[in-house]
Amino acid sequence: MRVPLTATAGETFTVSVPVGAVVEAFGEHVEAQAGGEISLQAPEAPGVHVIRVRQSGRASTVLFRITITPR
Repeated sequence: MRVPLTATAGETFTVSVPVGAVVEAFGEHVEAQAGGEISLQAPEAPGVHVIRVRQSGRASTVLFRITITPR
């Protein structure tokens, strides 16, 4: 799994997760399709945010922290 450590407010960035994993970030829930890459848009609010990744067949959720910097 690949999630960037930082992004700029409003920026679109890509995360790589296993196919079928569900990514929860910034109020959105997205399931990874073929290729496992998902584009997300950073919120306008700077600060540290949590991205959760739930893989099918696994009970635990993997947490990533991303720092959103001001424009």
